[in-house]
Amino acid sequence: MRSMHEISKYAFLGAQSVGKTTITNILKEKYQNQNEIVVLDEAARIFFEQNPHITDRSYKTQLAIQNFVLQREKAIIKPSTKVIISDRSVVDPIVLAQIWDPENAQKLFNNVADWLQTYTLFFILDLYGVPSKPDKFRKESPQERLAIQTAFIDFCIVNNLNYQLISGSLDQRVAKVEKKIKKSGRF
Repeated sequence: MRSMHEISKYAFLGAQSVGKTTITNILKEKYQNQNEIVVLDEAARIFFEQNPHITDRSYKTQLAIQNFVLQREKAIIKPSTKVIISDRSVVDPIVLAQIWDPENAQKLFNNVADWLQTYTLFFILDLYGVPSKPDKFRKESPQERLAIQTAFIDFCIVNNLNYQLISGSLDQRVAKVEKKIKKSGRF
């Protein structure tokens, strides 16, 4: 396996319905023929699609999601991989546990403490100006969305993780993300 220091790794963070999957899909389409760039779909959504019987927000569920994300991220590392872009990350279960199950958040953090340092930058997508579109996966209230966005920012600050808050229209968000990724010099 290649050293994670040789790979630039980015992940989208934020509340539901802020454009993480939309931007991921745009980048996936754009870079589909470049083997050195890997774009990962949201693991939690895949996890719940594969496990429709799981509906709770418990520590056990968050740990299963986190381990699933970790497994997927490790599996895509190949000798040609230079850039990884991911819709969400191992951070999400920690931050969500801080809100829903605070007594177990530290356990989730400890599970991936070393892996957190492998991320080059987290893109936190600003919820302002992006209406929430509820569906069977998106059930957050406006207050919950704001609390989640704030929790992601606080988590990155407290843990000295590089992040950038991305706002603007969809085109502006994509342009800001791509500009930052291209600065890595990996492609």
